[in-house]
Amino acid sequence: LTESIFCCGVFSLIIVLIGSIEQRISLAHIVSRHRLEFINRFLALRYANSDRHNGALSSVTVHSFVRLTWQAVA
Repeated sequence: LTESIFCCGVFSLIIVLIGSIEQRISLAHIVSRHRLEFINRFLALRYANSDRHNGALSSVTVHSFVRLTWQAVA
């Protein structure tokens, strides 16, 4: 009888430890996933801003070139 109670106690302790480990793993998974989402969002915004700036610079360059050639022709 005492052996069965002891085994039952050890078994329940193991279940509690496994549950604790699973919670820590899931928390670590959530944190790492959140970091990856943040990094991906940062990179996406950086590339979007880079494209926007390059487009603006290209537009300014084209307009400047058109003005210079228009003045040279006139």
